[in-house]
Amino acid sequence: MHNFSIKLFVTTAFLLLCLSCAGSRPQRSADELPALLAQLPADDPETAEWIEQAILEMPPGTVQALCLRLQPPGGREDLATRYALSGLAKHVSARGRKREQRRFSEEVTTALQAEMPATVKTFLIEQLQQAGDETAAPALAAYLDHPQLAAPAARALVSIGGKPALEALLRALADAAFPMRGHIIAALGMMGSSRATEPLLLLAESDHAPTRQAALLALADIGDPAAEAFFTRFFSDADSSSRREATAHYLRFARHLGEKGRQRRSAALSRQLLAAPALLHPAEYSDALHLLADMAGSNALPELLAAADHSDQQVRAAALEIARQIPGKRITASWVEKMNAAPPGIRPEVLEMLGRRGDPAALAAILAQTVDPAPDVRLTALEAAVRLDRTAGLN
Repeated sequence: MHNFSIKLFVTTAFLLLCLSCAGSRPQRSADELPALLAQLPADDPETAEWIEQAILEMPPGTVQALCLRLQPPGGREDLATRYALSGLAKHVSARGRKREQRRFSEEVTTALQAEMPATVKTFLIEQLQQAGDETAAPALAAYLDHPQLAAPAARALVSIGGKPALEALLRALADAAFPMRGHIIAALGMMGSSRATEPLLLLAESDHAPTRQAALLALADIGDPAAEAFFTRFFSDADSSSRREATAHYLRFARHLGEKGRQRRSAALSRQLLAAPALLHPAEYSDALHLLADMAGSNALPELLAAADHSDQQVRAAALEIARQIPGKRITASWVEKMNAAPPGIRPEVLEMLGRRGDPAALAAILAQTVDPAPDVRLTALEAAVRLDRTAGLN
């Protein structure tokens, strides 16, 4: 029994040693870095991947040292260094490389603390945009009030995402001056968090037009139900000079509201717009129809049928194209009925849609139109019938 225990201990120790050796790689020397950089840009992706992995096998601080080799445009040639850092950012962003990504993020963030031109910092921030993690958020936040670096820092925070990035943007919003504030507002809109709604609603009432415009766009992108009353009032209060802008923001808000799970409410907002056709430009009317169809599907049929009678051909074309893509025998039957009741000036448009719709259930009704007194109705009916049944023209 004693001998068995000794053998078991020795075997276990040997296996653990083997696993330890298999799970670790020999660390490369940082002295190899110049030779690796001399091979960049690599001739093929495989070589580039090998170089990137080799750099990551060097001692901690190697990535930071690589960052400190960067020079501003017009200075000493640093193309290979930029290739290396860009390649590393892509390399560590791959699935399953969280440890490497953390190291890259931390070392690039540390390098950012050094004195260097804004153009160099911009390049490093762009690498964090691709491969930074939440540990980079505090360092990026420090640049949100910088005239040249606020925009790339805000974009990087959006890409990193998460609570630290959101908190950094919200903290910076209150005190930032324009145009830096504009970049922060845009970033909050892209992050889509309802936590930004309250401060953005205040800024949407600002007397400073650029701030107001940025806040409106961000609020529309966030699509928070808490902002619905604001956008409804904004549209209702708009005069003729600001109506187009108000409608665009209203539609954008309604779409993002629906994309966040409030489809019924989004459809209701689009119907409110369609109920006031005199206030809408044809393109806006068409956009509202598209939004309604996206949110309500076949339940948008009444509004589409009504739009087929619109005086503007662009609106009619939009309604018919949307209708063509909504499947179902019931939908086909409704449009056949619409075709039969439509005046000769509009009937060819409905006929053409039914032909492209591809539902054979409409064929008999379309063939009946081939003897219509109006030549354009007869010709369109024949073409539509041929689309549905290639033998219909001969028969």
